Amino acid sequence: MVFTLDGRVLSEGAKAPSTRRPQPRWAEHDAEDIWQAFVVAVRDALAPIERPERIRGLAISSVGEAFVPLDAKGSPTYPVIAWYDQRPADMLVSIFEVIDRDSLFAVTGLAADPTFSLMKLLWLRANAPDAMRRTATILHITHYLAWRLTGIKTADLSQASRTLAIDLHRQRWAEDLIREVGFDPALFAPLRPLGERLGRIKSTRANLLGLAPDCVVGVGGHDHILGALSAEALGLGTMLNSLGTAEAVTLAMEAPNRDPELGRRGFNQGVVGVDGRIIPYVFGGFQTAGASIEWFRSLFRGQDDFNISHEALMAKAETVPPGAWGAIFVPDLRGRLLPVPDPYSRGAWFGLTADHDHASLYRALLEGLAFEARQSIDGLEGITGIPDIARIRAIGGNTQNALLMRIKASVYRRTMTATVMPEATSLGAALLGGVAAGLWPTLEEAVDGLSVTYDRIDPSDPWVDLYEQIYNDVYKNAYDALRPLNHALKRIATSSPGV
Repeated sequence: MVFTLDGRVLSEGAKAPSTRRPQPRWAEHDAEDIWQAFVVAVRDALAPIERPERIRGLAISSVGEAFVPLDAKGSPTYPVIAWYDQRPADMLVSIFEVIDRDSLFAVTGLAADPTFSLMKLLWLRANAPDAMRRTATILHITHYLAWRLTGIKTADLSQASRTLAIDLHRQRWAEDLIREVGFDPALFAPLRPLGERLGRIKSTRANLLGLAPDCVVGVGGHDHILGALSAEALGLGTMLNSLGTAEAVTLAMEAPNRDPELGRRGFNQGVVGVDGRIIPYVFGGFQTAGASIEWFRSLFRGQDDFNISHEALMAKAETVPPGAWGAIFVPDLRGRLLPVPDPYSRGAWFGLTADHDHASLYRALLEGLAFEARQSIDGLEGITGIPDIARIRAIGGNTQNALLMRIKASVYRRTMTATVMPEATSLGAALLGGVAAGLWPTLEEAVDGLSVTYDRIDPSDPWVDLYEQIYNDVYKNAYDALRPLNHALKRIATSSPGV
């Protein structure tokens, strides 16, 4: 996306890299395909721009846990394991033999989960040992693309906070932990603050993309966090609700929290370095928010009697009363993070009757996403040192789903605000590129100059009490009821992979 200095969108481009799914619960990408998709997206975004040499800086944001393993010559040694891929689930046993869950949390601030980068490395070592032996460094997608542009390898704290290999309290790589699980800390690139100037784009890359060779690349980072920075949602008292493929709730803190109960409840912590400051934060959430919606649409794509557009789905679901005729949806399509990480949890609809149709199932899905997010917020209650939540600010593409937002406000029982321009993450990256280019001395001054507006979403009074009853009496008990069934399926699947 191309922005003016005050945050107005001038143009955008998009290209999805392909995803391979070799086995159930696996997903991977080709690093070169990611690069080629990046090239197409940038070129498309630049196509309508007169005098693209006016673009002075850029930075990149991407998912947190996925990385490209590179050999000493810079060639990938293995496909990119997708951030949500569940193949490292069995590696949790291996890591807990070395360091227990509470001790991991004490160092990294993370509740151990299969998706974290260190878990992917453990899987590579056990299942692709030749690739692991040849791997000299790993670069998260954000920094892999920046390296392709500049030739400089880097990392940042927001991405490092998704690795299970950071010392949260010292804001550096946890070298003792990394060695303890059998890896060389040199695998991890040097940490730099967001917005630091990496350098100019290589002339060959600038020509390929259509940018001026003196365009500067700045350090980018994790998508949710860059969105929070541009939306001014990392101040004390503001909870960010980031609604993308996955959903996250993020709350800034005065200092990292050492209470092990936070990790036992499935919450994670991170830190971000920007403008000479270190900002700690706690976050929870679930992996299939927008992904659940797209999965639902894909189920019925091509059926003649089913209009698959978002607008048509919302219009039909508006005719369904709150509670969706008793249908409940649990969005654990890629495992579960809260109340404890459970990679073997599965999604579910229950309460179904022959009267349910596309519209009522879709409404139930939206309500399930809202209930799941409410659990993430409620899970912070009673933890010492967690700031009070004064306001909730939402960003991301799903803020454009007006029905979902009204449902969420009603389930939360409080007013929300949402950015009118949903691409807060891209805006955060662009601002960091501008800081790197010297257009502003700090990110704070860049954000101060934005002309952004927010929508207000109020609870729907007729829905509030009913949703509260469903949430307390039904939804909060759903995971515990389903857990033994899901784990029985896991045991069966071990001997019968088709399950």
